Amino acid sequence: MEINRLSPVPSSGQQIQAEPPVTVPVENAGNAAETAPQIQQTQQNEKEKQEQKTSIEELNQALDTANKTANAFDRSLRFKLHEKTKEYMISVVDTKTDKVIREIPPKEFLDMLAKMRDYIGMIFDKKA
Repeated sequence: MEINRLSPVPSSGQQIQAEPPVTVPVENAGNAAETAPQIQQTQQNEKEKQEQKTSIEELNQALDTANKTANAFDRSLRFKLHEKTKEYMISVVDTKTDKVIREIPPKEFLDMLAKMRDYIGMIFDKKA
């Protein structure tokens, strides 16, 4: 498929010179409909990656602010992943004694939640 491009229209008083039209080949014109969804998907993926980077940066800034505030009171925050439930725990620790003051949510609660999930799994996964 080819597109013809014409020379510009002369203003009044100029002579018209006849030039042959210039043809520009258009490649893959039939595949344009097929590549449009791919371009949209790529743009959407890039947008999601940018949003994820932004949210990670915002989270890091919030954590830095929280740690600076906690350090003013001789406290530090530690983040841990509970292995069985895959939930995050926050430990508030006294920096002088390195003693855990509080866990949010408490480790015992997450342990209990993991056991309840195991029991529910045993009840519903077994066939009668």
